[in-house]
Amino acid sequence: MRAKLAGAIVIALLVLSSCSPSPGYKRDEHSWWPFANVWNPGATDPQHPHIHAASQEGIWSPDAGYLFVDKDKSKDVQWTPGLPHPDNQHVISAAEEGKWAPAPGYDWVNPNDIASLNVRWVVGKEHPDFPHILSAPTEGYWSADPGYDWVDPAKSLSVAWKPYLAYANHPHIFSYDKEGYWLAMPGYKFYDTGLEIAPPGAGLDVTWNVGVTHPSCEWLTAAPEEGIWHLDDNFVFTSTDPSHLVFHRTEESAQNRKYSRIAFDVFVWLVGSAVGQSSDNDSSTTSALKYGARAIGDHAAVDGLTTAFSDPGAEEHVCDIHSTQWTRGFTGSV
Repeated sequence: MRAKLAGAIVIALLVLSSCSPSPGYKRDEHSWWPFANVWNPGATDPQHPHIHAASQEGIWSPDAGYLFVDKDKSKDVQWTPGLPHPDNQHVISAAEEGKWAPAPGYDWVNPNDIASLNVRWVVGKEHPDFPHILSAPTEGYWSADPGYDWVDPAKSLSVAWKPYLAYANHPHIFSYDKEGYWLAMPGYKFYDTGLEIAPPGAGLDVTWNVGVTHPSCEWLTAAPEEGIWHLDDNFVFTSTDPSHLVFHRTEESAQNRKYSRIAFDVFVWLVGSAVGQSSDNDSSTTSALKYGARAIGDHAAVDGLTTAFSDPGAEEHVCDIHSTQWTRGFTGSV
């Protein structure tokens, strides 16, 4: 009887010892006890693919490229594009399950050896998620396309079209109010259009437009020499700063205007006074002239003499060749 009982116990132990440990565990090789199991990081679960035992006992982690559908309810996972590879920097999960792709701004070192997952930073590569963004010369940094500026660089790479930003690779042009359009600097015009505005797709090379009037300073015209402005003969410059021009009417011009006005107003006033009373001997034509002169005299006697001795040309004019809207700088990096 005892022999039979001992045999049954041995058989039971052998059967139990042949059973596999629970998922995530393995036999403890250092224990004599056949039922001693230890947690086995990296072990898989045969019932739930694409997960593995984490370093902490009882915790499971999704394989690279996968995320739990609902971690609190099950061990089910799904492939998720855009997740970083755990072992290869700047490599992310691709749209196709099981495939990997370079992170934004990167490309394969060897396109014929993608399995190695080796990548490198490539300057000028478009961002897949943010339009008008290119990889900058410095690794990990991004530049906005010409004419665009950051909306909030601390939060995202989003950009928006911004008027009056200079174009680094094309001097003398700036972004216009309308997105995609470019504006030539005062004194210049575009080769392709012959105008001061270039629509999207047009060439952005410009040429000096001799003889054109400055858009904000009507007394200035573009001289034959590029970048030089010619001032109207009635004015002289009073500043040597080439970008901030200050000028006023010449003394000769102002004096001529003053004396001409005095002569005219005094003449009208004298004529108006002389013909204040009509004569019976005047012809109809002479009477009409006297009537008109009297009307002129009534106005000129008060207004003419009070303004005759003012200097209408003495005011000073200031003209910024490059106004503040032209100096907001180039687009930068973040």
